[in-house]
Amino acid sequence: MTKIIAVNYTSISSDSILQNPKSELDAFRNNIFKHEVGKLIAKSVIANFLRVHRGNINFIKNIYGKPGLVGKGSSKLDFNLSYTDNWIFLAISSETNVGIDAEFIEPINIDTASEFC
Repeated sequence: MTKIIAVNYTSISSDSILQNPKSELDAFRNNIFKHEVGKLIAKSVIANFLRVHRGNINFIKNIYGKPGLVGKGSSKLDFNLSYTDNWIFLAISSETNVGIDAEFIEPINIDTASEFC
């Protein structure tokens, strides 16, 4: 089983700060919220796959920062998270190593780009 799950995390909360941060502090809080939601999604999906309680799922990071699982069953599963704009992506596999890196693509101003390229 290999899957990619995408969640628009702003649909989870009605907090307008998540939709439109007004300061650096708002953006920082938004980032913390996004990462906590990502961990909760990952824990829930992994717990469902391993048939254990979500509270029994603990993460570690390897020397490159890639998350992994602590404990029993961790060798059965590989996963990775990516965050961009209002989206959280989870790649998960029981068959192979996985990684995911998502980037929000914004329209460019060709006039500005041509000045520098």
